[in-house]
This record gives sequence, C-alpha cells and structure tokens, in this order.
Amino acid sequence: MCEKVLAGLGANLGRFWRLGVLIGIVSASVIWVFSLGVISQDTSYHLFADGRTLLLIPHLLNLISNLPFLLIGILGFKFCNHRERRDSHREWRIFFLGVGLVSLGSAYYHFNPTNASLLWDRLPMTLGFMALFTALIKEYLGERAGDLLFMPSLIIGLFSVIYWQFSGDLRLYYWVQLLPILTLPVVMILFTSRHSHQKYLLIALACYLLAKATEYFDLDIYLSTAELVSGHTIKHLLAAAACFCILIMLKKRSC
Repeated sequence: MCEKVLAGLGANLGRFWRLGVLIGIVSASVIWVFSLGVISQDTSYHLFADGRTLLLIPHLLNLISNLPFLLIGILGFKFCNHRERRDSHREWRIFFLGVGLVSLGSAYYHFNPTNASLLWDRLPMTLGFMALFTALIKEYLGERAGDLLFMPSLIIGLFSVIYWQFSGDLRLYYWVQLLPILTLPVVMILFTSRHSHQKYLLIALACYLLAKATEYFDLDIYLSTAELVSGHTIKHLLAAAACFCILIMLKKRSC
C-alpha cells in the first residue's frame, strides 16, 4: 500500500515538474516578445516578388495558391463534424474552420495587399493557431486543461489581430503565431499523447517551418526559378501541406 502511494506521489511530482517546464517556457516566450520594442508592420511586407497580373487578375499565383486551404478546410471540418466525433474534435473542427477561412481572407488580401485587407487574412489564421494550441494541450495534458484554455485562447488570438490593427503593434500577434510552434515539440517531449500517429504533427511542423523559410526568401526563389514561381506562392502550398498532414493524422486514428 505504501509503495503504491509513493509511486503515485512520484508520478504526480513528475507531472508537476513537466507542467512547470511547459509553463516556464510559455511564460519566458511572453516575457521575451514583450521585452522587444513595438513591432510595426513594415510597408514593404506588401511588396511581393511576384506582382504579375495574369488572366487580368493581379497577383494571380499568390491568390489561387490559397485554394488548397479551402479544400483541406472543408474536408477537415466535415470529417471532424461527424456525429461520432463532434464533441471530441471540437478544437480540430475550429482549426479546420480557420484553415478554410484563411483561403478566403488571404485571397482577398492578395487581390489588393494593404494593412486593411491583411486584417482578414490574419483573423482566421489566429483562429487556427489557437485552436491547434488547445488541441495539443487537450491531447497531451488532458481534456480538462484543453477545455479550460479553449475560449480564452481563441479570444486572445482574435484580440491580437484587432490590437495590431488599432495600435500598430504586432508583438501579441507574433506571440500567438509562435505559441503552437513552440508548444508542439515541448509537449511531445515532456508528455505522452492518448492518441496515435503523432509523427504527422512533426511532419506538419517541418512543412510549416519550410513555409516560413520560403516566405523569407520570396524574391530569391522567384529569381532562381526564372520568375516562374515565388517563395510566397510556395509558402501557401507548404502551409496547406502542414494542415493536410494533420487531417491525415486524424483520419488514420479512425481507421
């Protein structure tokens, strides 16, 4: 009896230690981001390498490369909204809703890139980021933790974009974007998921990091491909591939 009590105590202490590490890392990321000066939206952000008008449509490739988001968003939402999965897949359902809406918001933004139109690109992105964060928490730390963080996380995500629009400060938005990227490897190392096929989360993370890299090298990729395709267009496709990996993971669990 005593051994069981000690074993249980040890397990709880181990869990508290892991939770402490996770909370410490998240807290440190908040402190670091807000220790930076105000981050304003650089006007050059809207100057994409591929500014061609094709078929009478400006920025055509950057615009139509959002179509995979729409397809994956619809497929993912439909899968997660099935009667048998509706309750357990709430976070994933919101994630895919965000993915689908990104296609519309991003297409609208790329048709006429300005700070005003960028708002509609970023709002659904934060919905997806924070839904992903709470889905990870729910899968690795338990349903209670995920349920507790679900609504506050979505509110913080949406508020970060509204705050940027009115204050001109991107720090909170950048932190919202950083949070799931930072959380994913940490929870996978420190905790055990109740579900299978977690390798697809790592593949999704790799795709997303590659997407950010191609976004950074937008012009270099455009020039190296003889002005055929830009880094930003490839970024859309890689980010969509990351979302598709998550859909594959969820479907394989149900097989």
